[in-house]
Amino acid sequence: MLCNCATRLEGNPLCSKVKDAYCSNKKNTIHIILIAVIVPVVLVSLLVVMCILWKLCWKGKSEDHEDYSMYEEETPLHIDIRRFTYTELKLITKDFQSIIGKGGFGIVYHGTLENGDEVAVKVLMETSIAESKDFLPEVYHKTN
Repeated sequence: MLCNCATRLEGNPLCSKVKDAYCSNKKNTIHIILIAVIVPVVLVSLLVVMCILWKLCWKGKSEDHEDYSMYEEETPLHIDIRRFTYTELKLITKDFQSIIGKGGFGIVYHGTLENGDEVAVKVLMETSIAESKDFLPEVYHKTN
């Protein structure tokens, strides 16, 4: 005679101990199977979500980088450092009307050259610019 939970032989003295052991083993097996299935599914789902989020964040950053490198490759850098007289600077900037920024070496004004090119004019402060190694790299950086 087989003793199991489905036959419900609770009163049979031959099956009472066997039934309890079988039923508890069956419950444990079901719990183990559920855990063995649910935990990996949850972990894989989390991994997929993390990969999607990482891809979205990385894609946004790489697009910014690609756009920047595209302009860098298309626009050759020609730095033409030219000194202007104070009178020329007043004319180019329309008497220093439009401030567009302030830097470590002076105030930056918007200006327009005679040929129509828009420029940024930095009026240098009377600090020791000649001793500074940072000024020309700043000019190079601003032209990019």
